[in-house]
Amino acid sequence: MIRRLLWVSVGLAIVIAYPMLFSTPFQQRLGALVLLYAIAASAWNIVGGYAGQVSVGHVVFFGCGAYAAMGAYVHFGLSPLVGIPGGIAIAVALVIAIIKGSMVASVFMHLNNEQRWIYGALVLTVFFFIVLMCLPLFTTLDTIGTPIQAISTEHAGGH
Repeated sequence: MIRRLLWVSVGLAIVIAYPMLFSTPFQQRLGALVLLYAIAASAWNIVGGYAGQVSVGHVVFFGCGAYAAMGAYVHFGLSPLVGIPGGIAIAVALVIAIIKGSMVASVFMHLNNEQRWIYGALVLTVFFFIVLMCLPLFTTLDTIGTPIQAISTEHAGGH
């Protein structure tokens, strides 16, 4: 236990001291990439190793987070550190979801004969949320309700 705490302390000290020791843009970018890939590897270890599931869905969230942070920086000039309160809120929401999911699983996992219906309901729920998330995209693709530009009299043949 003490040995593990020592390694965690050394790693944390390196992470904190890294920006002060290496100040060139290349070195700081390299350090950020190492940390990002360490986070991705830890996520894969949890999903693939401990949970035993073969899923690459977490990579989508990793990419969306990186894309959103860069978009906020490029378009609004916001530092990626602005997202830290949102990350804390997401972590709290995940803890609540884990607790609620565990409570639901403890009730429904003994229903072996009804598994087909439960999975069907879950698939329909996922489909509903996918459509719900795509609705803003669909509304930007249509032209219903957009004003038609008036045809000028020059093109219409008028005087």
